[in-house]
Amino acid sequence: MADERIYVIPLRKQWVKTCRVHRAPRSVNVVKEFIMKHMHTEEVSVSAGVNSAIWAHGAKKPPGKIKVKATKDGSFVRVTLPDEKTEKKEKKAETKGALDKAKAMLPGIRAETKAKPAEAKKKEAKPEENAAQKTEAEKKSEEKKVTAERKLPRKGA
Repeated sequence: MADERIYVIPLRKQWVKTCRVHRAPRSVNVVKEFIMKHMHTEEVSVSAGVNSAIWAHGAKKPPGKIKVKATKDGSFVRVTLPDEKTEKKEKKAETKGALDKAKAMLPGIRAETKAKPAEAKKKEAKPEENAAQKTEAEKKSEEKKVTAERKLPRKGA
């Protein structure tokens, strides 16, 4: 049995007390503390949608209040936006699995999958050549770092 509640959480009173650059992170913590207090739990998870809504204007200008939906399953609470859907990831995973099964059953697709490794081998040959060039470039950058370190004065000397 999942208990769902919608809250309007006031954030301004709390983030005004902190310095400007820490206002958005403080607002996220205020959301968690508010939900812990009102839902009587210790395990709270804030969704990416709520997080992005708080961070929408940057770290210095979070919203003064935010409307969220808290869903409680046992002792765990998930905080989302009221119109946010969380079932999308599950459905995508299910449809992807169904498509993989369908492709495996079709004989024409099997032939295409057998042809792909040969193309992949050709593509793999090119990065080996690039790897040799990268190592030369890496060696030059390492030499620059070593010379830069030698030029820096030692502390305490």
